[in-house]
This record gives sequence, C-alpha cells and structure tokens, in this order.
Amino acid sequence: RDTLADELRALQLVFSPKDIVTILTRNAGIAAIKADQLGTLEVGKFADMVVLDGDPLANAGNLLNVAMVIKNGEVVKGQ
Repeated sequence: RDTLADELRALQLVFSPKDIVTILTRNAGIAAIKADQLGTLEVGKFADMVVLDGDPLANAGNLLNVAMVIKNGEVVKGQ
C-alpha cells in the first residue's frame, strides 16, 4: 500500500485523476502485453476488479480506499 501511495503522489504532480485511472488500468494491460485480457471491463476479459470507497476521478487518493476485490468473478475481499 505504501508503494502505491508513493506512486500516486508522484503521478498527481503531473497527471489528472482521470489520466491516473487510465494509466493504472488500460495502460497497465497494454504494458503487460495482455490488453486482450486485462485493463478494462469487457466481455471476454478476466472478471478481476476492485470496488473503491470514493470516486477516484474526484481524488486519485481514493484509489487506496479498497472496499471489495473481485477475482475470477468471485468476491475475495469485502462484502
């Protein structure tokens, strides 16, 4: 968590919250050469996602407020 918080602080110096969300999702899938499987919510992709408690587009710091984690379509953390 500290590493992500440090990374977010650096990203916020240059990028908007919307750009940060794109960097950490779609662009991460592209960088991992797995954009066909990861990075966006689309039919046919892995059903892994994080539900946040707060709007990351209003404040990128809300990316640290994880309320639920869903992996392979199953809730593994949260309600």
